[in-house]
Amino acid sequence: MLAALVKLSLLVVLPAAHAAATNDWSVACKGNCSYDLPEGGASIHLSGGSNAVSDLTTAGGWTILSCDSAVNNQTIRAVCHSSACQHVFEGHGAVDTVVRLPESCGTAPFARVVSAAVDPDQSIPAGSKVPAAQSGSMTNTVFLIGMDVDFAAVNPQITGPVAFHMSTNSTDGPVTKRDVKKIRNNITSYNSTPSVTLPPVVVDQTFPIASASISCDGFTASVSTDFSLNVNASVTLGLTIAGTVIPANISEFAVFAGLDGKILGTLGIQAEATGAFSSGKTSLYTASIPGYSVPGIFTVGPTFTIYGQADVQLDAQLNAELDLSYDVSGARVYVPSKETPPGVAPAQSNFKLSLIPDLTANANITASLIPELAVGLDAFSGIAKAEVFLNLEADAGLTLTNFDASAGAHVTGTGSAAASGQVNGCVDIGAGFSANIGADGSLFQFISGNVTYPLYKNNWDLYNTCFSANGSTPRRRAIEAAPVKTLARRASLSCPGGSSSTSVNSLQQIISQLLQAIQGNASTSK
Repeated sequence: MLAALVKLSLLVVLPAAHAAATNDWSVACKGNCSYDLPEGGASIHLSGGSNAVSDLTTAGGWTILSCDSAVNNQTIRAVCHSSACQHVFEGHGAVDTVVRLPESCGTAPFARVVSAAVDPDQSIPAGSKVPAAQSGSMTNTVFLIGMDVDFAAVNPQITGPVAFHMSTNSTDGPVTKRDVKKIRNNITSYNSTPSVTLPPVVVDQTFPIASASISCDGFTASVSTDFSLNVNASVTLGLTIAGTVIPANISEFAVFAGLDGKILGTLGIQAEATGAFSSGKTSLYTASIPGYSVPGIFTVGPTFTIYGQADVQLDAQLNAELDLSYDVSGARVYVPSKETPPGVAPAQSNFKLSLIPDLTANANITASLIPELAVGLDAFSGIAKAEVFLNLEADAGLTLTNFDASAGAHVTGTGSAAASGQVNGCVDIGAGFSANIGADGSLFQFISGNVTYPLYKNNWDLYNTCFSANGSTPRRRAIEAAPVKTLARRASLSCPGGSSSTSVNSLQQIISQLLQAIQGNASTSK
């Protein structure tokens, strides 16, 4: 379970903040060092004893002669060009000193010195841009320096502790450890915590969910489902984390992610067989969104996934489309705090229906669209790993009761419904919405195990009408919306009734009837 202070919530996301630079490449790191992440909008600061943190950049008196920019565990060649380079060797010595690296060396801004020795090969490659040597006992000496990002291997009794804090930035500068404590003690102060907007998620594509079939007399009957997605959403990320790199520990922690945008999903169903069918919860789309990473210390990586599910029970052949659409504004998942999301109501839900003429239909169709925003957390190269997540589940249900129509019949519903031709039966559309947050994994004292908090849940009856055969004004039914159910993937199908050839031919000549439900009103919630 989560520690007492750690809860999860949805709140309003602030506008993106501008990064405030803290890294100065012209000043050598001696006991303290800052770095602005190249992704923009976040920075990290290290502080320790005067000899615990040093510098392998030009400002620190070093010129890197060879270094793999894609590897963190390696041995590099570096030449000392000023007396400033001696700082790496002072105090407890070079081994286990945390050093800042040039951006062209490795993928991490900081590394641990594993070994340091004079290189037997003192040659300097032609074309190397080495500043003119200044006075010093080590100048013009080429060293082999082994390094990695395994900070947990350092003995803090020798080096002393090295603290860190990492945060998204604002125009007022980076968030400090004092700010983190303020946030922890006053949850409303999250409203002033800076955050940054990451690249948008844009999807316009149709994804198959599942299908099933059954062999019948002379033909094969099937049920297939798909989801058409139209998504334009942005993710906002903010974090403030503090602790010690040496020894590896996190003492203060606050991370949050927001989701804003429009999400539209249309469930399509093509049914020739009758019976029950469920797709189960199916991943339709997944996007890993660039987050923030300081290898060896802390990595934050958001992932946006859209799940879909279709549950169908029917005794008639039909084609149907059912929309689920809603706006997401100011939804945020973070630790700590727990509140209820504001302004949740179903958006307009449309459906289209095609039936075989002169056959009575009874059907229950439920569509679920579940956007999920997950934030993966990795501390100290996997020593602690966890995930916090937010999922928003929208459901729409369509129930047909003794519904039949003759060829040429047409039905519309726009608040006051009307019917023409021979139309009988009842149509009921229900909608539901729920919001859940949770965490899974282990992150020191902050997250342990798997826990989920239901934040919000409501159901609405959007449309509920019965039609008479003479095409008169439909009568309202005093029934509730069909309940939303989540089922495992399954299929229990039967062949359609009547002659197989008649059924197939009729299916090719289906009529179209359009029913459009008005936008749900949250005030009618049950």
